[in-house]
Formats: sequence, C-alpha cells, structure tokens
Amino acid sequence: MHIIDLNKTLIQLDEAVEFVRDVVSRGGQCLLVGTKKQAQGAIQTESQRASAMFVNQRWLGGMLTNFQTIQARIDYLVRLEDSLSKGQVQTTTKREAQKLQTEVKKLNKYLGGIKEITRLPDVLFIVDIVNEDIAVAEARKMGIPIVAVVDTNSDPTSVDHPIPGNDDSVRSISLITSLIADAIIDGRDRAEVLKQERLAVDAELENQEMEARARQQAEAASRLGNGSPATVAESPDSTSIAEVADVDSEVSQIDVSSASGDNLSPQVEIGHSDELVASTHEDLKVPATKSRDVDAVSNSPSIATPPDKPSTDAEVSGADVDNEDGK
Repeated sequence: MHIIDLNKTLIQLDEAVEFVRDVVSRGGQCLLVGTKKQAQGAIQTESQRASAMFVNQRWLGGMLTNFQTIQARIDYLVRLEDSLSKGQVQTTTKREAQKLQTEVKKLNKYLGGIKEITRLPDVLFIVDIVNEDIAVAEARKMGIPIVAVVDTNSDPTSVDHPIPGNDDSVRSISLITSLIADAIIDGRDRAEVLKQERLAVDAELENQEMEARARQQAEAASRLGNGSPATVAESPDSTSIAEVADVDSEVSQIDVSSASGDNLSPQVEIGHSDELVASTHEDLKVPATKSRDVDAVSNSPSIATPPDKPSTDAEVSGADVDNEDGK
C-alpha cells in the first residue's frame, strides 16, 4: 500500500505549473496527453479552453520520433477537409463520397487535436505514464521534458516534473489539468506582454538613433556652412585657380617666343626635343653642316645650357653673326 503526501503534491504541482508557464512564455508549445477513459474529457475540454494541442485517443507510434510522416498525414487531412468544404472533390458514386467522409472522421479522431502542429512540442503533460509508456519513451528519446501525474504504481524518475496524485480519479485529473491549462494561458499572456515591451524598447532605441543621427547631420551642416571656406582660404598648401592660370600663360608665352625664332629666350635649353630643333633650323635656315653640328650639340646632355643661367650679349651677337654668314 502506498500513501501520497498531499503537501509534497502541492509543492510539486506549483513547480510544474511554473515550469509550463515559463516554457509557454518563451514561445514554447505544450502537448496534453491522456488517452484513458477518465482523462479523455478533461484533456479535450481544458486543451480547447487554452487553445493547446492534445491527444485524447490512441497515441500513434512515431508521433514524435517520426514527426515528418505524421505531419504529412495532417497536411493530407487539412487538404481533404478543405476540398470537401468547397465541393472540389469529384466523386462518381455516393459510396466514394461516404468513403472520403469516413476517412476524414477517422483522421480527425486521432489527429484532430494536433491538426495545427508545425513542430515538435516543447513540453508534454501526461496523465498516467504507465498507460502512456510509448509517449514517455518517445519524449525521452527526443529530449522533450515531461510533466506528468504520477500515481503510486508509477516510476517518478522517468519524468522531469512529477506530480504525485491519483491518475484514476476524474476529479483529480480535471483539477490538475485545469491548473496546467491556466498556466498555458498565463504563459501566452506573459509572452504577449513581453513582446509588446520588446517592441516598445526597440521603438525607443530607434527614435534615439534617429535623433542622434539628426544632431550629427545638423552639426556637420553647420561646420560646412561656417568653417570650411575659411579653412580652405587660409590653407598654405592650397593653390588658387588664378595662380595656376598665370603659370600656364607664362609657359605658353615661352613656347611661342621659342617657336618664332626672332628673339630666342635665354632660358630655353638647346635640344629639348627634335621638333624644337627642326623648327629652329627651318626658321633660321641653318645649312646642313651646321644643322648636324646643332643636332650633335642638342643630343649631348652635358653641353646643354642650364635653364637658370642666362645667355650673355656676346653669345647672342655670335649667334647673329653665324646667321648672317649662313645667309
């Protein structure tokens, strides 16, 4: 004979309820399982009140370990019901239509409580773990925590959160199941509150970021409007467009005077390029012998006159004498 201490039952029940509430508040799903006759009504009623998934008929083998197959059957059931409701299923005889109706009814009997399931549940609530040994084994294999009503003929070590109690009494099952359903509802409400708080925090952070960005843009605009022109004007390394234009004009004047041949600039080097020598020969009409001498002198970099050293009047006079002899 076994005796259940109701004080320990109350403590374990509070822990189990808080665990379920915490799991659901973090977005988890709770599956209620009770296929024995005393638990079928309470499981279905409380699950529908809490909008939770439930199994109150036979536990199908592989419902957790072979979840893909179960999910395929659920999808087939949903499509079949949708087709029948819209009249899209074409049947030739009444017998075929009756057969489809029977199939839908059978699938709803075993899969109606988990029709909206899309993934494995995060926690299982089981009534009578001896009767639901397959569900316990699959949950342990898949690593899903179990909250269960444990009677004196059960092993409490096989579940994560045992609730000592009578699993044969309808009143006991209804009481514990209603508390679990309340925990699911409270957890869902808490999840909604937490979601709204997160949204409010995100909105506040976004507003702060927008304000900070606006301040930075305003500061950048003020710096560009006040400080940038003065900085550019006072910069010692900056070169104005007018200075660049003056330098270009001086260079162009030097090129023009060098090409004319009337007044040779004293700063132009001899033999800078073949084109300059050719134009000089053509303008001055230098003989071929002297042209070869000039080419030789122009090709020799060591004889070139530095640009900084101006030519003397004697050198200019000698050049004029040579030009007169050539003519």
